[in-house]
Amino acid sequence: TACDRWQVALHLLATMRRAPDVISFNAAIYAYDKGQQWQVALRLLSAMPRAKLAPNGVTYTSVIAACSSAGQWQVAVAVFDRMFDMGCAPDQVCFNTLISACGKEGLWQLASSLLRSMLKAQVLPDDFSCSACISACEGGNQWEMALALLTNMLQIPFEPGEIS
Repeated sequence: TACDRWQVALHLLATMRRAPDVISFNAAIYAYDKGQQWQVALRLLSAMPRAKLAPNGVTYTSVIAACSSAGQWQVAVAVFDRMFDMGCAPDQVCFNTLISACGKEGLWQLASSLLRSMLKAQVLPDDFSCSACISACEGGNQWEMALALLTNMLQIPFEPGEIS
């Protein structure tokens, strides 16, 4: 089960014969996400600099996903901000992960702000990005904003898909 996998990941990381690398940390963090262990994933992210390792986009996205899955959207936003502070640029998957977390919480203002940030960062949104933002508007009873987003999707260089 997923619960067992994160415990195995922790054991493997602790008993590696050589020093863990970024890929090892990322695999463990991913397992913690699936095992709903967001606090452990966060601690592992904090341990990486002590191990003289720089977290990458996959690392941050996995921690954001772990926090988001546990309903810890505030922590997910803090990790996203830390990512910028550390000079690591989020990609489409990272943005989508956080926008989706906002959608689940009905945080339409934050979701739409993240969508605008994507464009400013020259990260092209996809239909998932916009659909997650529209879902956030729906959860926040902002049907006018959802309709505006749907209309604006036609101006973004991609085609709305089945998700939209």
